[in-house]
Parts: sequence; structure tokens; C-alpha cells
Amino acid sequence: MEILLELVNLINHVKEVRRKLEEYGDWLHNFDSRLHNGFNSIYNALTLTLELLDHYLSWWCSEFVISMLSTGRVEDLEGEKAERIIEVTKWAFIHSMSIIEFSVKDALKRVNPDILSSIISKKKSVVIEVSVYTYT
Repeated sequence: MEILLELVNLINHVKEVRRKLEEYGDWLHNFDSRLHNGFNSIYNALTLTLELLDHYLSWWCSEFVISMLSTGRVEDLEGEKAERIIEVTKWAFIHSMSIIEFSVKDALKRVNPDILSSIISKKKSVVIEVSVYTYT
């Protein structure tokens, strides 16, 4: 049950990140409560993530569920749960990046709106060339 140990490590890591986010969120609120507090938003998102991970941990630790199933079915279910855990953590990462982007844009608008306008105009003028190669 190596996956069980990995899940416990992941849950502990998420708890530690949430602890730090709470600390940073408090600091940012005390610094300037008008700024969007991305730390608190990510903390809240990771609360949901932690609840979902805890649900999967409870499932894995349930002797009743495992004892009622064949070994092959348990392995299939473990694979399915592992895929769900990957999706949950992927969502948490992408959502966190979105919150950070929103928070930085909000801060730039408040500090100096011209900086954000300059970045957006440069972004629109960037041309990306894509080459397609066919191998036979």
C-alpha cells in the first residue's frame, strides 16, 4: 500500500501549505486590507482539496470496503482513486495559479494601472511562430 503512504504525505503537505497561506493571508490583510487576498482564496480552495483527499484516505483505510472486494477489484478501485487524486491536485494547482494571476492584476491596477496596460499591450503584440514538421 505504497499509495496510502504517498496520500498521507500529500495530505500533510497540503496541511502545511494551508498553514503558511493562513499566515501570509493574515500578513497581507494587516498590510493592506483593500488588496485582493489571494492567500486566503487559495487557502479556501485547498480546504476543499484537503477534504477530498481525506475522503480518499478514509476509503483506503476502510477494512470493510477492501475486505468485501476481490484483489483485482481493489486494484482497479485504487487506480480509479489515484486518477481522481491526480485530478483533484491538478485542479488545485490550476485554480491556485488563476487566483495568483487575478491577485497580481488587482494589485497592479491599484499600484500603477499603466504597468498592467503596458503588459497587456505587449502581450497582444507578441507573435508566436509555430512550425509543423512531418516525419515519415
